[in-house]
Amino acid sequence: MIPTADLVFQDSDIDSLFGDVTAEDIHEAFGRESTIDISSFLDETDATECKDSV
Repeated sequence: MIPTADLVFQDSDIDSLFGDVTAEDIHEAFGRESTIDISSFLDETDATECKDSV
């Protein structure tokens, strides 16, 4: 099984990429992340800067 940490998608990405498989189906299969991905609240530049500083 692929570790869930490697699966980082927004719900809308899952819905559009996998068609009939909904984001909720993925959450049920793999479980929900225990951490919040803040990159969705930042623009791409800010997210990259945060990753580089870690």
